Amino acid sequence: MNNKIIPTLLFLSTVSYSQKDKKSEFIKSFFEDVFINDKPMNYMFEKYGEKKYHTVPQDSAIHWFSATVEGLKKEKSYLVNKDVVFTVEPYDDCSKPELRDFSAYGKKGRKKVFVVSVGDKIERYVFTKNSKITSFDYVYKGENGHVRFIY
Repeated sequence: MNNKIIPTLLFLSTVSYSQKDKKSEFIKSFFEDVFINDKPMNYMFEKYGEKKYHTVPQDSAIHWFSATVEGLKKEKSYLVNKDVVFTVEPYDDCSKPELRDFSAYGKKGRKKVFVVSVGDKIERYVFTKNSKITSFDYVYKGENGHVRFIY
């Protein structure tokens, strides 16, 4: 019986790591397409945007997504067309010293949060759902400084 448990645990660990790695690469690809590759917005929305979450018509969802991405590009204009390397880590695996507090999401919710950095600087936090990007905008909520994504 023990002979079956170890391979099963190893398999589950590998699957879990592989899923984290795929999501990290997906988010990294998004930031590269925004800041380096300058992909068209319809392409960006189709590839990265969470369409099932929005209860508005698709045209409105594309407009919202476009405005949000353009706002990100404007805010982080120092990254546009630069030779930068984006690093993406799951929130719970990130060892950066100045992480925002997403503890209000609980362990299960934090699995959907990723940290995007360039060098030692955290550039953005990303919230995912259904293997798509749901939000990268957030606000502080309450006196204890918990952070909540806006979507």
